[in-house]
Amino acid sequence: MGATKAKAEGGALRRAVFSALLLGLSATAVAAADNLRTVIELPPEVRTQFLEHMRTHMTSLDNVIQLIADGKLKEARVLARSEMAIGQGSGLGRHMPREFREIGLSFTVRRTTLRE
Repeated sequence: MGATKAKAEGGALRRAVFSALLLGLSATAVAAADNLRTVIELPPEVRTQFLEHMRTHMTSLDNVIQLIADGKLKEARVLARSEMAIGQGSGLGRHMPREFREIGLSFTVRRTTLRE
């Protein structure tokens, strides 16, 4: 009876692993099908500058969110004002489609609201 139980458990384990693999592959296929990202062609030097700018914004945003979570609203406003203020860009928007510029502007409006 011990061998039969071990065989049954081994089969159950194989089915569980197989099911997990299928689920993972299915989730990957769904994620790929739902990929609504837009590719923007940029000159290499502009792309490098743009990515650096976005990484800086994400780091600043993470820091602002952490300050808010810690209840440090004044510090969050100061940080948002100093690191995420409008007009600090380097003209990268001219390389973006209109829809992207509009998203950037709405982000700026929200930052301004936080700063006030």
